[in-house]
Formats: sequence, structure tokens, C-alpha cells
Amino acid sequence: MVLHLQVDDADEWWNRAIVAGGVPVHPLADQFWGDRYGQLRDPFGHTWSIGAPIRS
Repeated sequence: MVLHLQVDDADEWWNRAIVAGGVPVHPLADQFWGDRYGQLRDPFGHTWSIGAPIRS
């Protein structure tokens, strides 16, 4: 199971999650479908994805 957060600034939320102890599973990057997207695992073992529309 992956919990997903669709946000307006993926980099800001990604950095907050890393500071809180998240470990990257799939690095945050621009994706072909138009989102900046990545996955990380929190200290409790839950997997999260974070996505936001790519800003033009």
C-alpha cells in the first residue's frame, strides 16, 4: 500500500519528509505524465508518494 499526497510544491513536502526521517524509495523527479513525483518510506515503515504538477 502507498499513501499519496498530491500537493502544490512537491520539493517542499519532500524535504519536510526527509527531515522527519523519511528514506527515499524512488527519488523525487519530473515524470513523463506531468508531475514531479517520488516515493519514500517513513520511520514506521509506511510508504508515501508525493506528487505535484510540474511548474512551467
